[in-house]
Parts: sequence; structure tokens; C-alpha cells
Amino acid sequence: MRRSRLQVPLLEPLRLVLWAPLLSALIGLAILFGRGIASPFYVGLLVLVIVFDVLGLFGPAWLRARLREQFPVAYLLVLLSAWTASFYLLPDHPASPMVRLAALMHATTLYVFLFGRRSPLVAEC
Repeated sequence: MRRSRLQVPLLEPLRLVLWAPLLSALIGLAILFGRGIASPFYVGLLVLVIVFDVLGLFGPAWLRARLREQFPVAYLLVLLSAWTASFYLLPDHPASPMVRLAALMHATTLYVFLFGRRSPLVAEC
């Protein structure tokens, strides 16, 4: 019996981490503009995430390598900025509760991914 030559490519976890915020940011932009509550600050943060992810997925090889090294810091800074803005800069904005929830969910996901990304011996150091 012959084996099929069709092989399913392995899912690279780092690509998943770049795709998930990209899709979330696109959905967030659709929600903000669809409901007519687009704030320039929130839209700017979402566009920043989209540009970062598109360059990290499809940019030049040298840039992709750099962005993939820096994605945890970049995402955490974006999430911290969004959370801070929702509490102090735009607390009465209609999108602020959604931003707080999204920041909490993405920070938790990123934390779990970073914890599970390394072997226990490397993560211990």
C-alpha cells in the first residue's frame, strides 16, 4: 500500500500568534466603524497592530525576523496603551468597555502562549 504524498504542514505557533491579533484587529475595526463609535486613538492602535502583523507575516525576511523577536513586547505595549486609554484617556467612550475586555483577553492569551512556548529548562532560567 502506498502512502499519500499529501502532507499537512505543521502549524507554526508563532504564525498563529501573528494571525490572531491581525484578525482581531480587523474585526475590531469593523465593529468600531460599523457601530459609528470609532475613536482616533483606538483606530490608531488597531492599525498599528495590523501593520505590525502584516509586516511580520509577509514583509522582507530581515524585518520578519526582527518583528518576530519583538512581538511580545510590542503586543504588551499596545495592550497596555489600550487599557490605559480606556481607563484614563477615554473612560466615557462607548467602545472603552469592549477595549478593556479585549485587552484582558489578549493579555491572558499572550501570557499563556509565552509560558507554553519554551521548554521547562529554558523557561526556568
